[in-house]
Order: sequence, then C-alpha cells, then structure tokens
Amino acid sequence: MKLVVDHTAGSRRGQRQELDVSERIRFGRHPVNEVTFDAHRDLDASSRHAELVRQGSRFVLRDVGSSNGLFVDGERVIETDVPVGRPIEVAFGRTGPRVRLYIGDPSDLSAPEIGAPIAAAPTPARGPAGVVRAAAAAARAGGRFRIAAFVPALARELVYGSSRGVKVGVSLALTVAVVAAGAAWLARTAPAPQGARPPAAAEPSPAPAGPPAGEAARGEAVARAARGLYALVATGAGGTPAQPPDAPACPARACVIEGMFCAAFAVEARTVATAAECAAAAAAARRAGLSIRAVAAATGEPAPVGPWRSVGAISLATLGRSAVGTVSLASRDGPRVGDNLVCLVPSADRAGGTDARGVRAIASVALGTREGDGSMIRHTAGDCAPGAPLVDVRGRAAGVATSAPREAGVNYAASTGALRGDLRENGGAVRARGIRDDG
Repeated sequence: MKLVVDHTAGSRRGQRQELDVSERIRFGRHPVNEVTFDAHRDLDASSRHAELVRQGSRFVLRDVGSSNGLFVDGERVIETDVPVGRPIEVAFGRTGPRVRLYIGDPSDLSAPEIGAPIAAAPTPARGPAGVVRAAAAAARAGGRFRIAAFVPALARELVYGSSRGVKVGVSLALTVAVVAAGAAWLARTAPAPQGARPPAAAEPSPAPAGPPAGEAARGEAVARAARGLYALVATGAGGTPAQPPDAPACPARACVIEGMFCAAFAVEARTVATAAECAAAAAAARRAGLSIRAVAAATGEPAPVGPWRSVGAISLATLGRSAVGTVSLASRDGPRVGDNLVCLVPSADRAGGTDARGVRAIASVALGTREGDGSMIRHTAGDCAPGAPLVDVRGRAAGVATSAPREAGVNYAASTGALRGDLRENGGAVRARGIRDDG
C-alpha cells in the first residue's frame, strides 16, 4: 500500500510522488518535510503546514498550525480522516498549492485533471463565539494549544471568517480606542490657557531628574555586576608592579592600573573567571617569580588567586577571600545580533569620572558569532581588557573578552554558555573534575 501524491496546482504541478505509508508524512515548504513545496513560490503553504498520521487502521490528515489553513475537497478542516482507496483533493491555503492524495495501489488510480480548480465551498460567516472557537481550534492543531498560534489565527478569522456584524463591531472598537488615545495625547500636550493657574494643592511635585525607568534598571544591573570585577596584577620583589612575560595584548586604555595585565570577575563567592590566555600568563608569571593578586575594582582590596583551571577558552581560579560581589552568567543561547552589551574594565580612579566606582563601562553591540565557532562572540567594544566580562542589559556575563586577532571594528569574547553548565555540574573551580590545571 502506497500514498500517491499528485501535484495538481502550484510550482510542482504535474509531478507525482509515491511514498511508503509510514507513521507520519509531513507537508510544507521546509525541506525536512516528506512532501515539499517551493520555498519561494508556494508562499500560501507554511513551512510546516500539515501531516498525515497513521492511527491503527485509520489515516488522519491534520493542520499543524498553518497560516492559511488546510482545505479538503473545498472545505477548511483542522483534522479529517483520509479514506483508503478513494482520492481526495487537498489545498494548502485557499489559493495555495493543491495535491490529490490517494492511499492504495497506484495502478488502480487514473491520472488527475491537472490544474482543475477545487470547488471552494464558502465558509459560513461566524459570530463572536464562532470566531474565537475557530481560532482556538487552529491554535490547537497538532494536539496542544499554543498562544503564539492563537493570536494570528484570531486575526485571520476576524478578517476572513467573521460576520459583517463582528467586523463592524471590531472596527468601531478600534476607532473609539484610536480617538480616545488621540484625545488623551492632545490633552497632555495642549498648552494651558494664559492666566489660568491650577490651585496650589493640585500642583504635582516635580519629577526627580534622572534617566527613564528602563535605563535606570539597566544601569543598576550593570552596577551590581561591576561589584564582582577584579584586576589581575603582577608584582615583583618588594611589591613592585611588573608585567608578566607572556601577557596577552591589552589596549592601552583598558590596562591602566600599574601591574595589571588582565581583568577577571567573580562567578561565585570564592571563584573568579578570566580568559584562558590570562590564566596562562599568570602561570608563566609565577614560574618567573612574580606574585599574582586579584584586586577588587570596587574597593581596591587585593586577594591571592589560583591555581587556575581551564574550561575551554575560559579559566577559573579560587579567590583567597570572599568576593565583594558576583556576576551571574547568561544562558547558553548567548546574545543575539544587535543586542546591547557592556564591557566592564577596572579603572585606576575609584573617586569618580567612571560609570561605577573603580569601573569603566564600555558600550558594545553583539555582531553574532565567529564563523565556524559558535563559542566566540563578535562585538564592537575595542577597549575591552582580556578577561573582562561582557554583560547584557540585565547585568549577566554573556562573554569573556579575549585578545583574539581583531578585525576592523570587530572584537571577540568567549561565550560563557558552557561555563554555566560546568559550574552547575562541578560546583566551582577547585572541585571541578577533568579540567586542566594551568597553575
């Protein structure tokens, strides 16, 4: 027994497919489907439009949340049985591609009339309750109600399936809403009549100066993250600032603290993270007889740090004292192209002139990931110190800055996605299992 699919209208008009009857056969424009339509010409069909499933001895064709509906023999359906031994006409959208489906022996089937129109029975106009029920049925296609599918389905039913009375009612409601909004805007922006002055008791208190609420919230989130920022500083004999021999390249405006060669940030009370190249430089500095300290950007207090353990392009180490604050990590998905980011860099001046005490915040924009390497984030912040956290608007570290070769206006940061899972699984830098010790 075969499923015979004769394409009677659309980009594949005149073609026939013969498929083994399986548990599920999918229809749509996406190439993953067993029955595919042209992605650029058959635009009435959705990427994943419908599916034919076997349920015991029955075969059921169902809409899986398409945009323009599924029509069988001219009538719109959400789900319908497909008979064995009798062909049915199926349209994917009212004016979309059409096929003739037949389950049985292909030799028993005559050639279809190519391009023959489906006798489209007019859909009866629905009242308010019918519109909502039809939209809910479309959103429940596939067995599970989806609110993301319900809203566009409701809009389609209001436009194409509702009665004239429903259309008029919706139009009036929208008109009233627009007029009311316009009147409110005019009332707020119209100048007060000359000589008119409200009574003293009615005068509102002046609004406090400052950024909008959304910007203030973002600023607070970044400021909280800044409390977990550290500068990695190398010193020689007598505490003299020194530069490690294998330190990564650091922009002049980023490594301004004496002896600083990288930045780091606390991800737990006693665990800091930095770029793997910074950990390698710290290990080389110790071998050269230098001392490495993590200096809190917010307070200037130094703490011993090490040994280092690598997690891909990021390294973790134990902090000799509890961190002033910690930086939470962003999700594994990472930033999207165009997302606003901030690179946090320790500053030499903790008295003022910076975005937070001892911290310089450098605005950046996410440019996606490096081709062939989804673990490296491309961004625009040029003065970001290696090891510095690249945080999103919620103050979560999405990446760790590196000194990877820069293109014009493009810089790189290691994604923290894998680090979040590693900390959850292994419980910190010292107790992490199977991570190489660079110290």
